[in-house]
Amino acid sequence: TNTMGSYLCHPTATDIDECAMGQASCGQRSSCANTAGSYECRCDAGYRAAPNSTFCFNVDECGEGSPCRPWEVCTDTDGAFTCTFAATTTLTTTTTAAPPAPTTVLIEATTSDDSRFSFDSLSGIRIVMIIIVCLIVVLGVGMIVRRRSRQKRRQSADL
Repeated sequence: TNTMGSYLCHPTATDIDECAMGQASCGQRSSCANTAGSYECRCDAGYRAAPNSTFCFNVDECGEGSPCRPWEVCTDTDGAFTCTFAATTTLTTTTTAAPPAPTTVLIEATTSDDSRFSFDSLSGIRIVMIIIVCLIVVLGVGMIVRRRSRQKRRQSADL
């Protein structure tokens, strides 16, 4: 821009998207994210970047404090982990992404005769709630029946 006795330069820079042009060198298990004047390599869920590197390595969720319940055994897998419970019935809980991202938990059970069934965590919660409601109803009906029989006994004793 021309000014009286001088001029001003206003440089204009155009960002180059290294990711779109294939110039980025991100390693496996990562994705490229364009930034102003550069790019970043971001590791996929369940992986963490090695220091000063674009290499992403598996996060050992089990070794960093188990995300499983106290009665479950945590097993690290590539990019995830598995929580298993062993008894007469074997339950396996699988989470497909590293915490803390919310995930849907699928519970599969194998009984001692090798028959299988599965349900997600919400179905399990619903089943437990139905059982609790049924127990409350049964206990309530039992209390009403006992109260009425006591009242009848008192009435017959008063006569």
